[in-house]
Amino acid sequence: MSEFWQAIVGSAVISTIISNLCLWWHKKNDYKRDYYKKIIDKRIEAYEELEEFVFNIDKMIYCFVAEPPFLIYSCFEDEYKSLTEKRSISDIIKKSEWYSADVINCLRKIEEILKKGLESLRDIEEATEEEEYLQRMHAIQCFGGKQEKSMEEIIENLRIAIKGDWNKLDDVESFFKR
Repeated sequence: MSEFWQAIVGSAVISTIISNLCLWWHKKNDYKRDYYKKIIDKRIEAYEELEEFVFNIDKMIYCFVAEPPFLIYSCFEDEYKSLTEKRSISDIIKKSEWYSADVINCLRKIEEILKKGLESLRDIEEATEEEEYLQRMHAIQCFGGKQEKSMEEIIENLRIAIKGDWNKLDDVESFFKR
């Protein structure tokens, strides 16, 4: 009878060990899934903010500072709008750890164009407040007109990069490897 009890106790011990190993493995995987879920949520939040920025910067308006009127991106409507968009892009770039390298490269190119546009205003001579405002608006709009094709290309590349990233958003493992 002692062999019978040894077999029962032995199988109970083995069963307990196997159950605890399975429990440990499940808890480890649950922790990893929860952690990955938080990473994905952060990335989604960052990309939603980025898409809102792209929506705002991709608006085009007619500029009437020359004949014939021409299209410019609304971020070149006036100095205030350019400054606002430059600040927005700077805030987005601060979250660069959530974006792919392609997205960051496109954002940096847009930021550089906005920076050059604002730098072009340094040469404006002082005049009455209204004249100076009109000169500055004219200068930034003309600069924006010259940048229309390159901005269009960068924004298109940015949209492609965002779309590609959305398709791989749940691949947290490759996100960590970059």
